[in-house]
Amino acid sequence: QAVSANNVANVSSTGFKSQRAVQLDIRGGGTRVRSVDTLGHQGPILRTGGTMDLAISGNGFFQVQNASGALLYSRDGSFNLDGQGRLVDSSGNILQPPMTVPAGAQALQVSSDGRVGAVMANGAIQDMGQIQLAQFSNPGGLLRAGDNLLTPTSASGPARAGFAGQGSLGALVPGTLEGSNVDLAVEMVDQMVNQRAFESNLKPIQTADEMLGTLLDLKQ
Repeated sequence: QAVSANNVANVSSTGFKSQRAVQLDIRGGGTRVRSVDTLGHQGPILRTGGTMDLAISGNGFFQVQNASGALLYSRDGSFNLDGQGRLVDSSGNILQPPMTVPAGAQALQVSSDGRVGAVMANGAIQDMGQIQLAQFSNPGGLLRAGDNLLTPTSASGPARAGFAGQGSLGALVPGTLEGSNVDLAVEMVDQMVNQRAFESNLKPIQTADEMLGTLLDLKQ
């Protein structure tokens, strides 16, 4: 129920990937949670018109660096500028490789392969570099680090960096954001299933309690 409630709470979170608690029948009655799996299917791509909003149509992840220098990964492409003109996410983590918007730039242009250009006052386009994406052999093995950020684990495998459009990394879609892939109808069904599982777990306990009570009565 906690997993499903977290999914519902993040139905509007950009790039959020829902999770599913996989249950296993127990010999003798009842169930237990075997694992909590991340569902990595693509969320809807929503047009925002923001010049620094980017969605990934594919399997890649944005790479950002936090204040401690650690690399983190995310599907949330809502970027803005920090005080030094660098592209950062909503938590201030710096997009990797770092890019700094030149002084006097009027707008930004981002192509589907991640090339970023600054539109200057005279109309000239100044190249700022190219955004790199990362992918993992098992994205479901990534560890959630809070704030919609992920860290690699032995289960996910190491990050493999590349440019958008290469292999299965996917293309960037400027002016859009990826919505959460949470399906509210599915969550409602799951919560009913979870409630039934809870009830089925209670039955063996109640039966054992009744048997113990009967034995105690016989002993008396």
